[in-house]
Amino acid sequence: MTATEWNPYYVAFARSNGRTPEEQVKADLIVYDDGGPDGARMDQFMRWTNERWHEWMKQTGKDTPGYIKSEQDHADFGRWLAVRP
Repeated sequence: MTATEWNPYYVAFARSNGRTPEEQVKADLIVYDDGGPDGARMDQFMRWTNERWHEWMKQTGKDTPGYIKSEQDHADFGRWLAVRP
């Protein structure tokens, strides 16, 4: 599987952990297979993504109650994630 076949948010998540997506999947499976709760594989990714959304929204001034993300917001957020370490 190549990086172009991965969810770009997951690619950024893996990179933030110093891993490739393939390495991240293996690490996530270890947590799950070692007795983690159902859904443990994606829990860290989901929390990380939410935290990044909050960070991005604060930086862009869109962190207002009830704000609904637009398609453009999703595109801008994806580009922002792609350049993060």
